[in-house]
Amino acid sequence: MRKWLALAFLIPLIYSQAIPAWATTYNAPNPVYVSAYENSSALSDMVVANTNNTYPPYLQTVTVEWAGVTSSDSVSLIFYDVNLAQMSETSITSSGQTVNAPANAWGVKISLTTGSDPGKRYVWFSQVTTTFGDTTIFPAPDTSDAGSGGTTPPPSDDTTPPSDGST
Repeated sequence: MRKWLALAFLIPLIYSQAIPAWATTYNAPNPVYVSAYENSSALSDMVVANTNNTYPPYLQTVTVEWAGVTSSDSVSLIFYDVNLAQMSETSITSSGQTVNAPANAWGVKISLTTGSDPGKRYVWFSQVTTTFGDTTIFPAPDTSDAGSGGTTPPPSDDTTPPSDGST
């Protein structure tokens, strides 16, 4: 009887070429983010749907958060296909916003262009879900200096005394 039940379950799967999938939640060990001071632009590292270079899965949804971002700044997600060709760019208007990825998007980067308001900004991936239902949750970076610090740090000067004690 169990054989027949198993066959009754497997035959439709084989016929439809469907593979049963169980969604998994992963906790990334490190944040993936971009940071910048005023009047600059920066791109984050790319987050991909999987690290095995197999397709599918593709990206389904992407959620980003930020700290220190002002109304003069521009934040967007840039989506890439499996050949790493840019597919589209989507503007982000609020922290915590979730965006649906375009069909067959395999990778995504955060683009941050800052305006003239002083201070440091951070934008990071909060959560990414694939078309297989797998979700990766990313930790937030340390944003304790977000929005503060006045202006862009001054260039490094060479006033540090030599380590051998000479002057």
